[in-house]
Amino acid sequence: MATHEVNLGRKGSFSIKEGSLHRMLHIPEGEKIGQERMKQAANSSNQTLRRKAVSGLGLSHMNHGG
Repeated sequence: MATHEVNLGRKGSFSIKEGSLHRMLHIPEGEKIGQERMKQAANSSNQTLRRKAVSGLGLSHMNHGG
């Protein structure tokens, strides 16, 4: 499983396991996870799923330099 380091500058950094949120939500890795599905996952009782979904929501709002 590949990990990816996300650098937030002065706010610190964290690492993510690529594709883990897709696997937890049973969505193929080639498909996008919709905002509504991410919001539902962010309110999950599963702490790991909730943390990954909140991180995903935050990353989706970042400017990726494109």
